[in-house]
Amino acid sequence: MKQVIYERVFRSDETKEVRLYGFDGEDIFEVKGNPDPRIRIRIIGGTDKDLIINGNGDEKLKKVKVYDRVKSTKVEGNDKGILRLSTKPEINRYDRKALEYNVLFPLALIATNPDEGLAIGGGFIFTKHAWRKKPFASNHSFSAVHALATEAFAVNYKATFTDIFRKWDLRPQIALEQPFGVNNFFGLGNKTAFLEGQFRGSDDEDIDYYRYQLERIEADFDLIKNLGALGDFTIGGGYRSVQVRKNENRFIVDDGTADYLFD
Repeated sequence: MKQVIYERVFRSDETKEVRLYGFDGEDIFEVKGNPDPRIRIRIIGGTDKDLIINGNGDEKLKKVKVYDRVKSTKVEGNDKGILRLSTKPEINRYDRKALEYNVLFPLALIATNPDEGLAIGGGFIFTKHAWRKKPFASNHSFSAVHALATEAFAVNYKATFTDIFRKWDLRPQIALEQPFGVNNFFGLGNKTAFLEGQFRGSDDEDIDYYRYQLERIEADFDLIKNLGALGDFTIGGGYRSVQVRKNENRFIVDDGTADYLFD
């Protein structure tokens, strides 16, 4: 070693990852000792041939990964599990803007409507970044809403995990409504009628008799592969459960529709 240009002790409470770029020229990287296992080291070779020296000899280097083109890197010592080689030139790519911080964005929700009154809730959007995961490693969206007048609540979660398996993304989505939302049902067919002044409860308006609420549970899990200009290819599965809340003095319950459609 002719000259020390930079020297520093990295601590795990400050640093999670160190990236060393070779750029041009024939570079030599030597790793030795027992580094903190909580800090990952990435060595990215340059355009010329590089040498990686395992200063621990036959001992496996933990938390060390080497990225370079095939036949451009030589390793002295145990190289088990550290090489990530490719024939593609972008394996050596350097992007000074590649480091992005995780982002947590809190949400406050408030809404009102004539059927359910005031609804309040909250949630968050969390974006996690990682090594060469574009546009992010994962993105999570969660919300929970409670309607004060009807004691209804809704919970929704959806996420995207980038390159969870090779170049496949995973997108789960879960929704729970117990119950939430109000719908109108006047019967089956095209000749149903809205009968005013009938079937009313003590606190009901005419339209209330034809209203109903659903209890809904949905879960979807999709694997998605981007095909460039051709679009996306998606495979997956899901679960659906929908039930009518059988409130008294409601048309959908009195005429039996709720029984044979949703039971």
